[in-house]
Amino acid sequence: MKIFFALLLLAFLSILFTGCNFLTKEQRWQWAEFFGFHSGRPNPPTESDDISSIIITDDIQKILYNGVYLRSRYHMHGTSYLRFYENGMVIEVNSTGNPEQIKRWFDIDCENISKGNYERTDNSISFSCLIEEYGSVDYTGMIIENGLILNVHSNINGWEGKNLIYEFYSW
Repeated sequence: MKIFFALLLLAFLSILFTGCNFLTKEQRWQWAEFFGFHSGRPNPPTESDDISSIIITDDIQKILYNGVYLRSRYHMHGTSYLRFYENGMVIEVNSTGNPEQIKRWFDIDCENISKGNYERTDNSISFSCLIEEYGSVDYTGMIIENGLILNVHSNINGWEGKNLIYEFYSW
């Protein structure tokens, strides 16, 4: 039985890393990253959201602390969550849980999440979140009413996102 599963895994991996027709090159990279093969893409994808319908004003917007900012249109690793604190700290995690499910454990005392400090000037915000074992992700963007529009760059795998919309979810 073990030999059968080993052969099945070997067949799957050979299909994954060859030029098979039923998976695109991007899909093969996503599956490889999902299974932990982080050899680095030659050209990491850039993702962006359509912000043409968002009204941006000159009014100074507040960072909201009584909940999380979330971007649910994410990749196979779930939803991206950001939580800000009045002391200048920010935490980040990707989770398949919904906001109510992560509320129980997603706080500054959690050990296995990315953490950093944010800086803001008027409606501009920037921060880097670091998780010790892997590296950091840089965020720059603007605060809008009940949300953020962020440019994201991963120093871990080179992934970039432009104008990503994070909506606020109040607890």
